[in-house]
Amino acid sequence: MARKVAHVRADYQMKSIFGRMVEKGMIEQVPGTRTSSTAYQMKQEPSQTQTEML
Repeated sequence: MARKVAHVRADYQMKSIFGRMVEKGMIEQVPGTRTSSTAYQMKQEPSQTQTEML
């Protein structure tokens, strides 16, 4: 779907875009996803309870 929205034809180009977004902290890889089934999500901000635990 992202390739259609961004008008990117090749999967390696989309992988590069996602990689740069991860480096900038915009998105994160969904835990447990790898290789061809890799999924990304918006970066989760720690909730107040999680912050208190730290």
